[in-house]
Amino acid sequence: MRAAWMIGLGVLTLLLCRAIGRAIHWTEMWAADRMTLTAEAALLLLFAALGFGLLIAGGRWLLLVAWRKPTHIEFATDAITLRLGPFGTHVLDCKRMRFEVETPADEDFPLPDDEPFLPRVQHPDFAGNLTDWITRFTGATPAELDAAYRPLMKGNSPA
Repeated sequence: MRAAWMIGLGVLTLLLCRAIGRAIHWTEMWAADRMTLTAEAALLLLFAALGFGLLIAGGRWLLLVAWRKPTHIEFATDAITLRLGPFGTHVLDCKRMRFEVETPADEDFPLPDDEPFLPRVQHPDFAGNLTDWITRFTGATPAELDAAYRPLMKGNSPA
């Protein structure tokens, strides 16, 4: 679904850029008002870059659907291995992981005591929150992720 939305939006953005580009009278505008033409061309280039970026991102998700090698996320005692097909393979050692557990205050909204709070996991070799990536690529529930993180967090003190 992500691939379809990204590719669709990328195509629509590029078609819009093409339509606007064809509507501009480039030679007359260059002779009459270079500053406006330069600004319009810069905006068109920006939107074209956005369109191509969406096509590339959607293509990666589409490639994941057709990926032949197995993709998985493996928790070990000393590392987490992410084999994500076209999104790369990452082996993240637990020594350099930083776990940040944020629990909401009781006055904000009360939650049951047994509800797990997933930590924000940062690693210097990985961009973004590792928990977000794991939930994006797997159907793991918060309880399953909590159980997988607990042995790793014992070796690391939460930040």
